[in-house]
Amino acid sequence: MNNDGSFTYDTYLAHLVVREQRCKAELAGFLDAKDRENPGSYGIPELIESYEMGYHLGKIYLQKEAP
Repeated sequence: MNNDGSFTYDTYLAHLVVREQRCKAELAGFLDAKDRENPGSYGIPELIESYEMGYHLGKIYLQKEAP
């Protein structure tokens, strides 16, 4: 992002790549929620927060569906 808050093609592409990585980490955590009692580890330290958010959201949805 430029200093004025605007994007160039390259900075927006970089932004999208980071968003995609965060979504993939969240998805991995969400899927792990079904099979794990505790969150696993995520290989990219910068994305652990996204992974754990997905894990906890997965657990919430699984609890809602439990009889």
